[in-house]
Amino acid sequence: MLYALRFTGGVPGRRAAALAAGGGRPDDEALLAEALTLLRGHQAMKESRADVLNWVHEARTSISALPDGPARAAFLALCHFVEKRTG
Repeated sequence: MLYALRFTGGVPGRRAAALAAGGGRPDDEALLAEALTLLRGHQAMKESRADVLNWVHEARTSISALPDGPARAAFLALCHFVEKRTG
């Protein structure tokens, strides 16, 4: 949503933000569905996905310096989750 809002003339992003805010009614499923539809069709989704994948790559590179063990495995699992969750 923040990526969509930063575009100049980002009417879809601004509309999505207004809908997602729901005028103080975050439980309104119709407003949320419309906001998600607007965001999914917005260029900002591609930009944010590219940033997330870059951050995951950087995290994996840093994690590779850790010794094998449960902590390293947990961090790598988190990277995998974030990568798949945002796909």
